[in-house]
Amino acid sequence: MVAVQPDTPSEPTGTPPSLPKAIAPGGGISRQPCNTTTIQIGFNYRLPYPFIVENSIAAAQIFAFIPAAIAYGLDIPEDKVVVRMLVPYDTTKELGYITTLAICFIAIDLVDRLALDLQTPHSKLFQNPLSSVSSLVDLIDISFPILAEEHLVSSPSRDQAEAGSQLPPGTVLEVQNPDPRFLNVIVFSTVVAILIYTATMVAVSRRYWAQKSRWRVPLSFETIKQEQRQSGQLTAKPEAHQETSWINK
Repeated sequence: MVAVQPDTPSEPTGTPPSLPKAIAPGGGISRQPCNTTTIQIGFNYRLPYPFIVENSIAAAQIFAFIPAAIAYGLDIPEDKVVVRMLVPYDTTKELGYITTLAICFIAIDLVDRLALDLQTPHSKLFQNPLSSVSSLVDLIDISFPILAEEHLVSSPSRDQAEAGSQLPPGTVLEVQNPDPRFLNVIVFSTVVAILIYTATMVAVSRRYWAQKSRWRVPLSFETIKQEQRQSGQLTAKPEAHQETSWINK
């Protein structure tokens, strides 16, 4: 299960200055590996940037599940996909919300293939066997071009800060524990809750039908016979026997 924002009214146009310029994983913003290029993955209205800022679990899920999704779709090791950071993209005028973009690194020779997979609903990218990963992929907005814009690629990083750049407080928000095992606890807990609920309902149903069956215990033959006599429904059987005997003669 992926944390998403409930349906809400559109936000005012523009990115609030109070929002951080980027969200980084707990280990900080990664350096670009050799022979890779920068791509962007946009998400739809269920994962707007202000929601991601306020919900660290949702951010951690993106950092953990996007590499798993792309690696599975491209048949490459998961460590070959790096989510560098999450950044806002102002689409309030066009879409009514601030889009979340995942800025990632992948091998240069895989960009065209990934771009094609994103536009192919039946590609392996959208067929991930892990429900949590598959749910996140379903929230990708495929209308965004795969190559990141230059101003997004050069967003502030920890390296810049350590080099002496004077970044305003809150420029980069770090998300701790982007560990798939940690995130899967949430999914596992949800499944366990559903199983417990189902087991409880089955037990209640069995108890109900057991009680109902006791209410409908069949009456004994003597009781039925007595009730028939009281209601006048029991006929005199000797006369019936006499008539039958006469017919047989």
